[in-house]
Amino acid sequence: MAKATTKTAEIAKEVTAQKKNEAQADTTMEFVNKLINKGEEVKPAPQKVEVTVNDKKLKLACRIIPDNCTDTYTNSFTVPVEEKDVKVFYGKGGGVLSASLYVDGKLEYSGVSMQGIFAIVQALFEVDKLTTDRLYIASNVNRKKPPQANKAIESASTENQ
Repeated sequence: MAKATTKTAEIAKEVTAQKKNEAQADTTMEFVNKLINKGEEVKPAPQKVEVTVNDKKLKLACRIIPDNCTDTYTNSFTVPVEEKDVKVFYGKGGGVLSASLYVDGKLEYSGVSMQGIFAIVQALFEVDKLTTDRLYIASNVNRKKPPQANKAIESASTENQ
């Protein structure tokens, strides 16, 4: 009987430790300013890298934000993928935009251009690049928005009245 109680206590400790690790993983997801390819860091980071994702060869532009940037900001968005938790974290500094891709809490790719992230998401999950781009635009309050055509139309209609 004592052995069964000890075994139950050990299992409870393991479950608690696993939940604690999962909670810590959730809070540590952030933009990572290193080149990561399929979970492995690549040193030194090249300008471009070719990766194969689901039998598709992708040429990705590598982007690392310089360490001395004082104008850096970060942000994130979630890509709706069935049965997967797909998050994109990105940072911009010194005129360089770089992104990190997490799948189910695990860092898979980082130090990649946003266009590269769009291509990876499309190859991995068949999510259209335009969909991912729209999610990025919606998440980024600092992104320059194109001028709206409505203002020109409004001024033209006001002149006609």
